[in-house]
Amino acid sequence: MNAPIVIQHYRGCRRAKEEIENRCLPFYDPECRKLAPDGSEYELTIPYEDEADLDRQIEEMLKEIGSIAEGRYCFAESDVHAVDDPERTW
Repeated sequence: MNAPIVIQHYRGCRRAKEEIENRCLPFYDPECRKLAPDGSEYELTIPYEDEADLDRQIEEMLKEIGSIAEGRYCFAESDVHAVDDPERTW
């Protein structure tokens, strides 16, 4: 799963990005990897029981990302794409 996350640059955004990278994304995939050292694209593998479970987990992750950014007075734009099916997005 490829998850580009863009955090608009306002005061506090560096801390928001760090918190998302260090606390939020590893919760869903401890092996989450950043696709470019200075970028905002990540690849995650999220285990799930069925499609509804995957949808729920991604929805929760996106809400948490938005909440972290909002708490730092910035906002995040996120697009999540399934690696095995690029047409599938959240």
